[in-house]
Amino acid sequence: MIFLSSSISERLESFYLNLVSAEIDEYYADVKYERIAILNALGAFHTFLGKVDRAPQKETHFKDATQYYNRASRIDETEPSTWIGKGSTVF
Repeated sequence: MIFLSSSISERLESFYLNLVSAEIDEYYADVKYERIAILNALGAFHTFLGKVDRAPQKETHFKDATQYYNRASRIDETEPSTWIGKGSTVF
């Protein structure tokens, strides 16, 4: 297991909170594929956490992953990477 120093952990948490903020939707409003990539990365991150965590967090992570993939689908429902992510969440 990798242990992160508190400053690295705090910076990662800050970065994550910036990614999931509503402001990022406005910032990336004109660049849909970059926004889809961010949402798919967040979905993949939560899918991974759902696979390694224990209940009850496990279900929360899978629910979060699904929400990120659904947001990406609303931007472009034909994007293959989103559908691959949705499939990996199910399995």
